[in-house]
Amino acid sequence: MAAGDWAAVVVGLVVVFMAGSDPAGPLAGVLHSARRLRWLLLSIAVFYGWFSTATFHWLPDAAALSEGARRAAILLVMALGARRLLGGLARERTAAALLWLVAPLARIGLPVQRFAVRLVLVFDRLAVLGAWRPPRGGGSRWRRIAAAVAGPLDYALKRAENEPLPELTLPSMSPPPARDWLVACAVAAALWLG
Repeated sequence: MAAGDWAAVVVGLVVVFMAGSDPAGPLAGVLHSARRLRWLLLSIAVFYGWFSTATFHWLPDAAALSEGARRAAILLVMALGARRLLGGLARERTAAALLWLVAPLARIGLPVQRFAVRLVLVFDRLAVLGAWRPPRGGGSRWRRIAAAVAGPLDYALKRAENEPLPELTLPSMSPPPARDWLVACAVAAALWLG
C-alpha cells in the first residue's frame, strides 16, 4: 500500500486537532473514541483481513489488513471530528447550525425548526445516556444482560421525570463566514486528491 493512501487519514487528524483541544489533553478524545469503537474497529480489520479476498486463507492477507486498518482509521477520524464538532458548540449554536443547514428543505414542507430542535435534544439525551453505567454485581448472566439492555431506558426515563423541561432559544441564523467555507473546501480537496 502506498503512503499516499494514508494521506486522507493524516489530513483528517490534522484538521481535527486544529479544530480545538480537549481540556483533558489532545489524546484524551482519541483514546475515549477508540475505546468506545473498539469492537467496530476490530470487526472492520477482521472483515478486511479474512473476507475481502476471493479465496479463504487461514492467515490474513497483508494488503487486506492494511486496507482494513486504513478504513478503521478513517472511521476513527470521522468519530473524532463529530465529537469535536458537537462537543465544542453550545446547544443553541448547534441548533442554529442545523437549522441553517436544513433550511432549504423547508421548500418541500419539512418543519426545519422542529427538526433542528429535536435533533439537538436527542444529542443532549445521548450525552446523558453516555453517563449511564451498568450495575456491577452478582446475578446470572442473563439478568446482567437484561439489566444492560433495559438499564439505559430506565435511567433516561427516571432522569426525564425528575428534570425540568429544557428550554432552547434559537439565535438568529447567519451563514458561515467565507473563511469557514475556504477551510471546508481545502479539506474536501485534500481528501479528494489524497
